[in-house]
Amino acid sequence: MKRSLFPALLFCLGFLSLSANADERNAYGLGVTYESGIYQGQDGYTEPYPFIDANFGDFFIKDKVVGWTGFRHNNISIALIASYNDYFLDTEDINDASKDIFVGIENRDRAFEIGFLYTYYSQVGDLTWEYYKDVSDKHGGMHNIVRLARPTGNPNLITFTPSIYVHYFSSAFNDYYYGISASENVNGFEELKNRAVDPRPDLTQRQFDEFRPEFEGENSGHLGFDIVIKKPYSQNIVGVFYAAWEEVLAETENSSLVEDSERLRFRLGLEYKF
Repeated sequence: MKRSLFPALLFCLGFLSLSANADERNAYGLGVTYESGIYQGQDGYTEPYPFIDANFGDFFIKDKVVGWTGFRHNNISIALIASYNDYFLDTEDINDASKDIFVGIENRDRAFEIGFLYTYYSQVGDLTWEYYKDVSDKHGGMHNIVRLARPTGNPNLITFTPSIYVHYFSSAFNDYYYGISASENVNGFEELKNRAVDPRPDLTQRQFDEFRPEFEGENSGHLGFDIVIKKPYSQNIVGVFYAAWEEVLAETENSSLVEDSERLRFRLGLEYKF
């Protein structure tokens, strides 16, 4: 249900912003995002991505985040935000060489999350704190990002917005997406031992547990760097490029489900300014 409500909310807020901001230039666009993926046997994948920068009064849409700014004072603002996160596991996407690692493991879904955005505009850059809490009964935890960004350049020519950030994940978040429980290992053992194709009748539970140890997610803080580049091609058309690198720390990487120690993201698309 929440999956259908979120796109509808985006559409409604987008329509309102068009009608309520005749004096402001809002931007709407579409692009593609590439995610390297960190699971064992998971190839990088691409999917559509909205490029939106729209405001009407205290309401705003920034790409996949919908928000309402409820407090402003001097160079500080605080907003309530909602989003549909980018984290998931689809075991059908795992390549054949790594399938055995995921026997007995269920898919892990994206979560609908709400939280707040704190922004402090300083002389050295924009300091933000994004906090997200799951309200869709998926991971049940939270994650938040503390970021320092510094926009530079000429909006009529090209702009660069590099930032450095720390992405903190709660134990509940990491346990949902990367954890391995005792019951999952029992199910995986039975499935691997008795499956119709290439069964393992001599396999013992102890051998399977050594092959895929149980893992309980812990809190983790990942260091990252990203950059947004915007290049106008006309009065209305703006090209957008985004690149991000994020270190994946041992609290997550120690899971047998995880292969990579870094996460890469790239986005490319166009915005149309009204």
